[in-house]
Amino acid sequence: MSAYITLVQDYLTSVSEQHTNEVLKVYPNPFSSKATIEFEMCQEGSVVLNIYSHMGELVDALRYNLPKGRQKLLWEPAGLPYGFYFFSLKIGNLTYAGKILKLK
Repeated sequence: MSAYITLVQDYLTSVSEQHTNEVLKVYPNPFSSKATIEFEMCQEGSVVLNIYSHMGELVDALRYNLPKGRQKLLWEPAGLPYGFYFFSLKIGNLTYAGKILKLK
């Protein structure tokens, strides 16, 4: 999914989605202990993965400097309650967003 997001003081206020499954894969979804976010890097650069609660509050932020090529990020939300979460993945000047469900 590709999306543009609106942030106000680390709170997610909206997500506008477009279908781009060939660019970004999140699995398993739903998940119980960890989820993988897989994507392609066209060139070396910085990546920011932000995770938001169903209320839009920032609950996790991960930053990486990754090489060109296919990449996999592992998200293990220890200590976070079950439920829906939203994520934004910023790669260079592109931002992708979606939702993910954590089960028991």
